[in-house]
Amino acid sequence: MLREKIYCDRKELDDFLLLSPAAALNQSIYDALIPLREPDSNRPHRLNVPALQLFNEAYYQCTKLQSDKHPEEDIYTNYFVDARENLGSTEAAEVAFSIVFVLLSCMSIRTVKTGYFAQLISERLSNKSPYFSLFTPIVEQYQSKGHSFPLSFSPMPLDVRFPDRIDWASITQDFNPKRIAEAVLLSDKEDGQHAILDAIESQLRQSRPFDNDSPLDAAFASLRAAIIARFPKGSRGFKKEDCLAINFSLISQKKEVEQAFADLSVKYRDLVTENQQLRQNQFTVTALLQIARDKDINNIYQVLAIFASGIADLPARIKIEQEIASVPKAPEPFASEIYLNPKKGMKLNIERIIDCTWALDFYADKDGRPVTQKQVFEAFSRLLNSDLSNFAGALSEGRNRANDDCANELAIFNAMLNRQKKINGLPI
Repeated sequence: MLREKIYCDRKELDDFLLLSPAAALNQSIYDALIPLREPDSNRPHRLNVPALQLFNEAYYQCTKLQSDKHPEEDIYTNYFVDARENLGSTEAAEVAFSIVFVLLSCMSIRTVKTGYFAQLISERLSNKSPYFSLFTPIVEQYQSKGHSFPLSFSPMPLDVRFPDRIDWASITQDFNPKRIAEAVLLSDKEDGQHAILDAIESQLRQSRPFDNDSPLDAAFASLRAAIIARFPKGSRGFKKEDCLAINFSLISQKKEVEQAFADLSVKYRDLVTENQQLRQNQFTVTALLQIARDKDINNIYQVLAIFASGIADLPARIKIEQEIASVPKAPEPFASEIYLNPKKGMKLNIERIIDCTWALDFYADKDGRPVTQKQVFEAFSRLLNSDLSNFAGALSEGRNRANDDCANELAIFNAMLNRQKKINGLPI
């Protein structure tokens, strides 16, 4: 099972320690992790795996458990060995499953499966691991007080709407064909699967040129054929020949294609300078692929020749393109190039700022009507490329952790006030 198909790693430790519904539980786990980074005669090795990686691994294994009907059948290979390979050591895997034990034991809605899995972890680690006993007091502490936490471990797959932005080399373990085959299944549509495979191959070509005799390049051909076979009933997709030859050609001869487009663009724009819309529509890789599909041609230079020859018959071409241009185009999905600073505390601070400005009626819809708090946070999530969906829990947790004078909560606003005074030349 491809990890990214069910779980998207959190990028910041505060996502677990501040913004999670189980923040208090995660903080207790974190407190138990800190001493493991120091040498101790009772433990064979100092733990050098970052806490964020251990939390992500434990949450991933819990999420995988929810998708597995019978996890007990091969708990060693499917779980312990998997964690050991992901983390790089047996000791780190033992710590990760000690955390899994705590999470499963303290979640609000426990099932027979989660209870049995926690029992299996206990039986396996209690007498073997020097780490497990450091985490069991956390369970005892919360259970003795009757406390539990709303953990659901729902799948959170990788967002593949923009596959070119994803580091496929890491996800596919340096372009392992088996992992690539699993990666394309992150999309449930034919075009999406082709787009993922194209993005993977594009990244591969940055370091490895196309080689007819390469088993990896042969694997790409098989993977494209597998996608086509997966959608047999009149689905609109690529023919096998187009997928293999055209994509390989466009990628392996990228510079030649770009130069050909540049030359054609100059020539074409000299002829139809008055039509901006047509100029925007024409010079794209999509146009080449469409010719390849229509003509069933595999040679990139033949495709370019056909593309160029169409310019000669200008009146007919303009008529066709005007018809294309007259069809309303769907708006491109918004893709922000702004990212939230990963520095600790920034996420909670921006959530406080957004919440305050929403409460002051800074935002409205296109008709000037008030918008909901959720709408505002969803918009800022897209703008900042950051998941702010748990804003209510984060703000609530922040208030619970605030001092009596609310100094923690007001710090960002005081910093903004001082900055504005400095801008205006006033004494701070």
